Amino acid sequence: MWEPDGAYSVFWTSSSTDPSGDTLGMRFSKGKRTKPHRVTTYAGEDYSPKALRAADGTYWTAWVSNRSGKRNIWVGTFKATEWK
Repeated sequence: MWEPDGAYSVFWTSSSTDPSGDTLGMRFSKGKRTKPHRVTTYAGEDYSPKALRAADGTYWTAWVSNRSGKRNIWVGTFKATEWK
């Protein structure tokens, strides 16, 4: 996702933090990148992330999860200041 300041962010599903899959994100800016940011922490399946960044810097992410016992779409937010 391209951002107004020329940076960009990517989101993906990874089994490196949980064998079932977690959603991670990373930001690239001016030749530097952040460490992967763990967007989800559920001990089950989280996958197919989609994201957008609001004008105030809040990232809105949506993903599919079976945490309620059946597959549903879940949404979460975090601020750009949470990127490390």
